[in-house]
Amino acid sequence: MQNFLRLFVALAIVTLGFSHTARAADGDTAYVVAYFETAFADKDKVRALARKLSEAVAREDGNLRFEVLQRVGQPDQFAILEAWKDKAALTAHAEAASTREFREKLGAMLRSPELADCMQKVGQYVRFKCGLDKRINRLAGMLATRHWSNQYEWNGHVPYALKAGMEQSLIDAIGEGRRPPAMRDDEAAVYDFVTELYANKGVSDATYVRALEQFGEAGVVDLIGVVGYYATNAMLMNVARTAVPGNDTLPLLPLPLQLQREA
Repeated sequence: MQNFLRLFVALAIVTLGFSHTARAADGDTAYVVAYFETAFADKDKVRALARKLSEAVAREDGNLRFEVLQRVGQPDQFAILEAWKDKAALTAHAEAASTREFREKLGAMLRSPELADCMQKVGQYVRFKCGLDKRINRLAGMLATRHWSNQYEWNGHVPYALKAGMEQSLIDAIGEGRRPPAMRDDEAAVYDFVTELYANKGVSDATYVRALEQFGEAGVVDLIGVVGYYATNAMLMNVARTAVPGNDTLPLLPLPLQLQREA
């Protein structure tokens, strides 16, 4: 996700009055939620920069939605919600002169601009370039998200997991903190690898060999990278207390409560 210190779309943010939307043509829509926090003294400058970017985006091919939000009560916190026709349109936007200008001018105002830049690049690799099957990629991310019990991230994972071919029963089991009763061989290899990694701070030779046979050396490294990326996002959003959009019921129960209910 582009330009973020902490991903954050709270209930108490309002539109600034410059946004536009269009209807998606197919199922390849690419979404971006970018959150950034500036020095309080720079909030008006950021608002002006965002308005200028919004005007430029309105002229770009493939944009379906671009909405800038500012948090009520904390006007130094901003969010940008974007939807693009496909990944090619999103990539073209990222490379556009107006986007580069926005990032360059905004960079000095971010609390941690270098971290934001690095994480954005990792996110691009994990979501668009990683060699793992999308179902496996998403499973690894969901296991990390469940470990950190991040409601916002889980809420975003589920529809993409289903689209990638993951069974609802597997999603439900992970969400409830229990081992899924039926998994494909590659899913079981990921589940055991990630849960063992979190439990033991490493994996056994047997678990490593199973993952190696399924995904190869590069795939195992990518698997760890996916877990690390979503874990970092989850930690940032947990600290920021990022809310689930709208008034949706929280999708994850706290694990101790879930275990108590099953007892």
